[in-house]
Amino acid sequence: MELAFPAETFDITGDGVREAFVPLECVTGDASSFTQLEVFDGASDPRAPRRLGILTGIPSYDGTYEDAIAVGVKVRRLEFADRQVTIVGDMYVLGDPKSCPSIRTIQTAIWGGSSFTVSEGNRASNTC
Repeated sequence: MELAFPAETFDITGDGVREAFVPLECVTGDASSFTQLEVFDGASDPRAPRRLGILTGIPSYDGTYEDAIAVGVKVRRLEFADRQVTIVGDMYVLGDPKSCPSIRTIQTAIWGGSSFTVSEGNRASNTC
C-alpha cells in the first residue's frame, strides 16, 4: 500500500496534539483503487504510533468485484471540525469507467472519546 494523497493532521481527540489521518491505497494500475483511511494518535510514540481507527477500509476481494465496489470508497478530501471529520469520496458501480466513479459519498466520523462512530454516508450522482 502507498499514500493515496498526503496525510493530514487535526486534533480530533481534543488533547492539544494533532492526530494523523493517513489515506492508503493499493495501486492497481487502472485507477480503480479504494482508500483505507487510518487515524493515528498524535500523542503516541512516533516509532510505534497507536492507531485510533480505520474510517474507510479497502474491501476484501474474497468475493466478486461487484461485492467490492458496493462498499469501497476512493477518498478525495477530508474536512475537519471540532471532534469530527467529514470524508468526501467516490464509489463505483458496475460498468463505470475506472477514471470516473458514478457515486459521490459523504460520510462523517465522530470521535467519541475512545473510538469513532462512522455514518453510513449520503450518496449522490457524481459528474466527472
